[in-house]
Amino acid sequence: MKQLKQKIVDYQNFATILIAVSSFFYLGILFTGMDKSPSQINLLLSTTYFFIQLAFTLRLCSLKWLKELEKNEEQ
Repeated sequence: MKQLKQKIVDYQNFATILIAVSSFFYLGILFTGMDKSPSQINLLLSTTYFFIQLAFTLRLCSLKWLKELEKNEEQ
């Protein structure tokens, strides 16, 4: 149980970090987008999209495990 709680916290923290990094990538595109080539912009946007998708997946996994943990604690 303790390992599952730690894993839930780790996944939530990692998802938060991924969202923060992806927002910095996006802001970098907004502020310095004129200086970058189209391939660099596509790479940054793809990375941003991938990080957000990964963060969403991590949040879903941690939410599923949290519900499972609460269900086990009730019993």
